[in-house]
Amino acid sequence: MKVTARVNIELAKPANYIPMGFWVQPVAGDPKKPFYRITDLGIPMVKVADGSALGYSVYVLQVDVSNNVVPSGSNPQWRLIESTELIYIQQAFIERLWTQMLVAEGAEIGGFEIKNGLLQSKAKDANSNPLIVLNGNTGQAEITGKFSSGASGNRIIIDPVKKEIEMLNAAGEPTMSIYFNDSGSIDYSQIRLRSILNGVFTRTGTFDSDGVTFSDSQYNFFAQFLSGLMQIIDQNNPNKKFAVQTDNGQSFLSVTMSGLTTNPALINSGQVYRDTSGNLKVKL
Repeated sequence: MKVTARVNIELAKPANYIPMGFWVQPVAGDPKKPFYRITDLGIPMVKVADGSALGYSVYVLQVDVSNNVVPSGSNPQWRLIESTELIYIQQAFIERLWTQMLVAEGAEIGGFEIKNGLLQSKAKDANSNPLIVLNGNTGQAEITGKFSSGASGNRIIIDPVKKEIEMLNAAGEPTMSIYFNDSGSIDYSQIRLRSILNGVFTRTGTFDSDGVTFSDSQYNFFAQFLSGLMQIIDQNNPNKKFAVQTDNGQSFLSVTMSGLTTNPALINSGQVYRDTSGNLKVKL
């Protein structure tokens, strides 16, 4: 930015002022005591000792290059800054400096750093990849570590170590989970739903590419609807079972009914029982 004496310096934004401490008299040819210059970085702002309560006055340069005369009211190259304006200038400078720190390549903020235009965590995984990468231009986020929507109460957990997404109740018990398995020869995902009564899992439903499985600890049954198999089993007595299965390569269904009552008085009309000879019958 270029500003000359012909341009009103008040039109320049206060955020462009650069605090440079107490004024030092420039000496030609001395790199340690250079002349003050307005550059693309901003406009020099210096302090000059005086007898005021503050102990100094503040001036800003109004020309491209200063002379070696101390800033004062009689030096037209410098303009005196009033105290209220000085406060605003200092605040604006701090805000600009903070912004530059935030966007600067390599800047570090609370465990994060800016690298290649991305905000990423300094901590790395086993493959030296950042645990968190945020892209402000695309809105994309890559998170390697565990994510929780809250520290307590009903919440959602994404756990890359367990390869699972969970919904927890206030007691921290999982009521729903989506699990990804890649440990065997077949990769698949599984959804598990649970009902909880007084801290005890009472019902569970599992869904995956093989089929659907239900279990109920209240009514003690286990049901499966899989590829080629449908069965319901009494959890307390596995011999009490109803199953329908397709035999591989056969044109018929295999039906299994075990644990049927032999006393028709215990069942309703239309229900199935076995007589004392083992014959399958329907109560009329």
